[in-house]
Amino acid sequence: MRAIFQNTSSEVVKENDGNTTILGIPTESTLLEFGLLSDGDFDAQRATYKILKVEPFNSFRKKMSVLVGLLDGGVQAFCKGVSKIVLKLCNKVIDPNGTVVDFSDEQAKNVSDIINGFASEALRTLCLAAKDVNESLGETSIPEDGYTLIVIVGIKDPVRPGVKICSNLLSCWNNCPHGYR
Repeated sequence: MRAIFQNTSSEVVKENDGNTTILGIPTESTLLEFGLLSDGDFDAQRATYKILKVEPFNSFRKKMSVLVGLLDGGVQAFCKGVSKIVLKLCNKVIDPNGTVVDFSDEQAKNVSDIINGFASEALRTLCLAAKDVNESLGETSIPEDGYTLIVIVGIKDPVRPGVKICSNLLSCWNNCPHGYR
């Protein structure tokens, strides 16, 4: 849950009536809601770990990253963003058994298959990754490589009002002459 709760620009607000409201942009809020629905405790995570540095999401970098101080004095970096961007930063992956393994060609194919499967269901994918940072070497910047891919998330984006949709979308999806893909 640290990868979600520490690396977000959204906030959880407890209302007087006991209900919870999530404030923030839709993608961030959706991930945060997923963490809460998975029995995560946002307030406890935020109180336990200290955010040391944040690189907010922007449309150029297409990712958000943070450095987080751990209870034992260690530091972890978390990165989330557009799948193809985050995957380039990863050299390890957590396999289906929960074991960290090298990001081999076979693992890359498995990840690609998952992303393509989500895409075939009209889901946008994000990847979340983590890296232990060697603070004793004086690393205080957010790393740009050496991450472990920890999860791929598929998010359904509703069509926004005013968005043009090709009337022949189903038949020309792969090669739309109208440029709506």
